Amino acid sequence: MKKVLLIIISFLFYSNMYSQKFRAMMKDQNVNVYDVVNEAENYFKTHDKNKKGSGWKPYQRWLYENESKYYPSGNRKNTDPNVGIKSFLNFKNNVVSRNTTTTNTWQELGPFRIDTLSGKPTAGIGRVIDFYVDPNDNNYIYISSRSGGLFKTTDEGVNWLPKTDYLFSCGVNNFDVSPTNREEILISVNNSGNEYSNGIYKSTDGGDTWSTTAFDPLNVALGLGNDFSVRKVKYHPQNDNIVFVGTNHGLYRSTDKLASFTNIVDNVDVTAIAFHPTDPNVIYFYEKTIAKNKIYISNNQGLTFTLSNEIPGNNNEIKGILSVSPSCPDCVYYSSKNGV
Repeated sequence: MKKVLLIIISFLFYSNMYSQKFRAMMKDQNVNVYDVVNEAENYFKTHDKNKKGSGWKPYQRWLYENESKYYPSGNRKNTDPNVGIKSFLNFKNNVVSRNTTTTNTWQELGPFRIDTLSGKPTAGIGRVIDFYVDPNDNNYIYISSRSGGLFKTTDEGVNWLPKTDYLFSCGVNNFDVSPTNREEILISVNNSGNEYSNGIYKSTDGGDTWSTTAFDPLNVALGLGNDFSVRKVKYHPQNDNIVFVGTNHGLYRSTDKLASFTNIVDNVDVTAIAFHPTDPNVIYFYEKTIAKNKIYISNNQGLTFTLSNEIPGNNNEIKGILSVSPSCPDCVYYSSKNGV
């Protein structure tokens, strides 16, 4: 009886997983828009589109964004995924400089505080996705927003300055600051609509100016239209020449602050990276998978990784965070919505 029940549960789980294959088709540029539509519409004939997490709303947003681009054929194969950044660079290189001074000023109307709003918790204020506080100076803080970019304060949050308004894409889904120089920053610039990467940029003057790294959308398989997302950018805390980049296509490692890089682990979705507090050779990363929660470990500064263990009792929750603590150097903490 237990065996039969296990088979039924497994069947239902994998049936649901694969029946939503329209989600994977949405991200595949080789699949025609209208093939995605047919797959999705057939799926929602037998599934409640109003149920939370059904996938109906993301599908509708995707359709709204893409159908007009590829109408009437629906063919996405011949579309350059970097058409956006190329058009931006062409405009930037050829546009005539203009005086931006104007007497027709704008006035910000808010909302300014989340506790003054009613209704949905995301009522238009925006989302802080990552932050940094200088451990030696609480006045010096960076925060990033999924769609608003990177902001900086030097007076503990009294005043904020935007630092990415003139980049090709202003969404910054994660960033890291050099452990030896708070003015040196690496930011992952992304399209907030689909979280596809537009590359990693570097600043050595606290965000006043930016330069592209080797993780440039024109150098590697990144850019709008490609299913490539940068999940984490991390300096090695004891050697800031070494940088790790976790993506949905693998883990990358650089020994020259992203002037170049190598793919260390392929075909894994790396969403979290952590470093042993006292041993510079030990590094961990978390692989986001549908059915299992896996942590990998390196004992040679990230040259190779092996599977450390799977996390039991997490009910296959795919979103998780890794953390370490100097008070227990050999401990690794994992947290998700199911607990720690």
